[in-house]
Amino acid sequence: MSLIKVTIDNIEVDVEPGTTILNAARQIGGSVVPPAMCYYSKLEGSGGYCRTCL
Repeated sequence: MSLIKVTIDNIEVDVEPGTTILNAARQIGGSVVPPAMCYYSKLEGSGGYCRTCL
């Protein structure tokens, strides 16, 4: 499977197809990573996701 080049805040990163923007940012790290509440219990009724990754 070939990688896809994504640019976030002028920083390029190669990711696998299907990678979310959130996970691409996490690969870069630092201040590029937006806050996310993937496991925030108060969002349990919505599937437990803040939907930042969408």
